[in-house]
Amino acid sequence: MKKDKFNQLFREYVKNNLSPTKDEQDMVTRVYDAFKTALGNGCLLVGSYARFTVIKPLHDLDILFVAGNFDPLNLNPQSVLNNLHSTIQKSFKNIFTLKRNESFFVGNIHKLR
Repeated sequence: MKKDKFNQLFREYVKNNLSPTKDEQDMVTRVYDAFKTALGNGCLLVGSYARFTVIKPLHDLDILFVAGNFDPLNLNPQSVLNNLHSTIQKSFKNIFTLKRNESFFVGNIHKLR
C-alpha cells in the first residue's frame, strides 16, 4: 500500500472512530460558553480537547480559570477557590463538585445514574 493511500485511510479511520462527534463538539462549545458566562474572561480551554488529541467517547473537559491579578503580598488561594466553588454551584443546576487542594471536579448528576 502506498503512503498516500495509507494516510488517507488512517485519517478516515481516526475521523470515523476516534474523533468526537458533531454532537460532542457542540456540547463542548455549550459547556465552555456556559463557564465563560458564569466566570468571565479568565477561562481557558486546556487539556486534550484544546490540543486536538481527544478521543471519543468524550469524558472530560479541562478548563483553566485565571482568578484575577497575582499579588504576592496578598495570597489567599483557599478564599479564591471557595469563591469559585460557590459561583459554580450557584451558576449551574444538576451538577456536583468535588474539591481538591488546588482544583475541583464538576460533574453531571445525571451521569451518575
